[in-house]
Amino acid sequence: MLKPTAGKERIADLDYIRGFALIGILLVNMPLFSGAEYQTYTGADRVIRLIFDLFVQAKFYTIFSFLFGVGCYLFVSRALVKGYSLNLYKKRITGLLLIGLVHLIFFWKGDILAIYAVSGFLAVPFFRKEPYEIRNWGFVLIGVFLIVFVILPSLMPWTMQPSSGKTDPELMRAFDPEKAEQTIRAFQQLSLWEWVKWRFQYEVLNSFVNQLVVIPNILGLFLLGLYAGKIGLFSNAASYRQPLHRIQIWMAALSLPSLTAIILLYAAGEHDALYNQTFVTVSGFTLGIGYIVTLILLLQNSGVKRWLKPLSAYGQMALTNYLLHTVISVSLFVPGHLYGKIGFRQGVLISVFLTVIQITLSNWWLCHFRFGPAEWAWRCFTYDQLQPLKKSG
Repeated sequence: MLKPTAGKERIADLDYIRGFALIGILLVNMPLFSGAEYQTYTGADRVIRLIFDLFVQAKFYTIFSFLFGVGCYLFVSRALVKGYSLNLYKKRITGLLLIGLVHLIFFWKGDILAIYAVSGFLAVPFFRKEPYEIRNWGFVLIGVFLIVFVILPSLMPWTMQPSSGKTDPELMRAFDPEKAEQTIRAFQQLSLWEWVKWRFQYEVLNSFVNQLVVIPNILGLFLLGLYAGKIGLFSNAASYRQPLHRIQIWMAALSLPSLTAIILLYAAGEHDALYNQTFVTVSGFTLGIGYIVTLILLLQNSGVKRWLKPLSAYGQMALTNYLLHTVISVSLFVPGHLYGKIGFRQGVLISVFLTVIQITLSNWWLCHFRFGPAEWAWRCFTYDQLQPLKKSG
């Protein structure tokens, strides 16, 4: 029987970076959880929204998708060394798909786990390819996504119309105010069970279909993570110090035009224009990769690593904590009918508070248990037997 990854086999840097990514993902998702996405941002909220578009929005799912590819490579490589086939990996991804579908159907339209699972299945043919082939395919898929689904749509004539003055991260909804009002009423007025039924009727299928559009990007980032795993970027980071410094400089340089454009569009009052989101998405890739590289380099310093130690447990329980983001937020905003009544600033404060609590609980939990609850259930499904949860001694 192939055993789950033991603590001593884990690459600790991955957990640190996952923890960092989780912080950003909650910040990005909170306006969607709270309904602040439908509000007009003014004053301090508008400044915070600008900071988000510059440094947070679209950056952290890039990191998470990349790390998903690295993690899948490590799982498969260890399984193959011990004589197991890719079927074990496929079962693991099936488990992720099931978790994602439950999350999507019963809790939240923004689930990423189901799409990650679909991308994970599509990546199977690449596991036995050479690193350079995987890298090239990754860049091609990301390039196709950016050109076809991001850049070209932003150049269509209707996107060049003057801004409505309303900032909405889900831009297409700005052109369907009736749907926005319907959503706000459902979240504010329905009981929890009525809300679940409403979501199943109006949100679930549309959300899943809409997310299929981003598969080329997710798969491309997954393949770049797979490439990083194959060349030993995380297991032998010290030997890649010079290339990483060069990538860091290149990503900073490539990010500057997009970041400058975002600032200028905000200054001109065009912050909700579709072409502004083009720059946000492009910088999401360049800055996201830049964040990864910077963290890898920083984690080579033992002092920095010691200071960031609490993030390790948070990242090691990434699946549990990601799901808890939704469970806690839905419990707060739906039964309490607070949806659409929380401003952007309040959402940031809630995110910070929740992150501190989760980091604290994650560190406590892993002092007593081997895995997070969701990770444990996923492992039991993958290995087809109950795994020991409590630490011995």
